Amino acid sequence: MYIGTCYGAWLNTLSSMKNILGHNYDDAVMKEALDAIFHETFYTGEEDGVDSQGILVKLNVKTGEVKILMSKDRTGANCLFRNAAEFKDKLYFCGAVNGVPCIYQIDPATDECRQVYAGMTLEEYMVAYQSGVSAGIRGMCVYKDKLDCISGLSVYRRIQ
Repeated sequence: MYIGTCYGAWLNTLSSMKNILGHNYDDAVMKEALDAIFHETFYTGEEDGVDSQGILVKLNVKTGEVKILMSKDRTGANCLFRNAAEFKDKLYFCGAVNGVPCIYQIDPATDECRQVYAGMTLEEYMVAYQSGVSAGIRGMCVYKDKLDCISGLSVYRRIQ
């Protein structure tokens, strides 16, 4: 089983709403509301204050062995994946790696991870983000023997 994270995505969205888009809300009231909704399990950061960032791991469900395929400290890749699809014997994860919206292909035979699509450069992403525009890749599916994706700009792309 392959597991990709989009760690702290809600918290990042709330931060963006407040700091970039200028939505004014009281932090304490927001925390109380989220604690009520999520039974006090809403992620608001690590206890030691260090950003754990995202990872991609392979879990052997029979032995319990865990292999880290992507992580900031091991591979230099802070991967925040929000969706996955299987296509032609490969796995595809979408989200962002080091801030850039992209899709990565994972080969289950070798565990090789490689970027197969980037929607924009980091500079283009930052311009969009600072303007309050969501520019991430939101989803993928296989349709008519093609792998398709939807970006946060509501752009439909056929990538494979």
